[in-house]
Amino acid sequence: MGPLPEMLVMPSAPSRGHVESMRDDVRELAGCEGNPMCDVGDVAEPDADTIDALARLQLEAVRVGVRFRFSRACEELRDLVALTGLADVLPCEQPPCVPPRRVASGGSGSGVEPLGQAEQREHALRVEEERDPRDPPA
Repeated sequence: MGPLPEMLVMPSAPSRGHVESMRDDVRELAGCEGNPMCDVGDVAEPDADTIDALARLQLEAVRVGVRFRFSRACEELRDLVALTGLADVLPCEQPPCVPPRRVASGGSGSGVEPLGQAEQREHALRVEEERDPRDPPA
């Protein structure tokens, strides 16, 4: 058992082919201590194929005795993993640069905080439209 190798990086649009090409890298993890990381930060538009690729990669890792943690997962990927019910199987970590959500103090508790003041302006009293002289009278 030795230290973990470098982090694996998932391409922006992962497929079964990518998982097949990463299989040797995953097999090298056999006997390593801890759970390796797989960087999914390049995945910009996750879909069912992304979930399939991540699940296949995780299955391959479990076969050699480790479990991946997926780092830098965008919100859409985390939501899709949760929607498919695979949040426990595919643990995705939030990017470190995302600030924590703050709850608004008092009020409705909606979590929305006003950032500025409302714009002040005079309301238009009446809108006049130009009439085309060729139009019949109304």
